[in-house]
Amino acid sequence: MVTKAQMTKQEKEWRAKDDAHILADSEVIKGDAVRLKDAKVAAAKMAEEEKDKAAAMSRIAKMRKTKSPSDNEGGGEGKQRRAKPKPKNVHNVFGRI
Repeated sequence: MVTKAQMTKQEKEWRAKDDAHILADSEVIKGDAVRLKDAKVAAAKMAEEEKDKAAAMSRIAKMRKTKSPSDNEGGGEGKQRRAKPKPKNVHNVFGRI
């Protein structure tokens, strides 16, 4: 987020005008019972969706950093797959030893 000190004079003016429009819209909505009721219902629904999203983010944040979606293929939750060991080369590059 840009701090007030970082904003240019023009950006500050645009922000003030935008805020004025938002406040005016808010007053109109507060004065209209149907719109206010609908806005409250929508706000409750949005809050519930954000709770679900926050819970999902929390689960992801708790996962180990090394875990990836491919780790769960063919295995249980949290089970990590190990790479197959490479076969040992029985021959030297220059021939048999």
